Amino acid sequence: MHFQAVELERMVAAGERSSPILPLEQSVAIMETLDDIRKQIGVVYPSEANASG
Repeated sequence: MHFQAVELERMVAAGERSSPILPLEQSVAIMETLDDIRKQIGVVYPSEANASG
């Protein structure tokens, strides 16, 4: 996580809210894909097991 911390430090110093390396929209798209894969293979995290909805 060293590189992520360095990028965050750079962003804060520059007053930026999104990194050009991995924009928020791309991060969200990746997480949605990973969620779809988890659903397909039946992976459920403990924090989700008791969630209603």
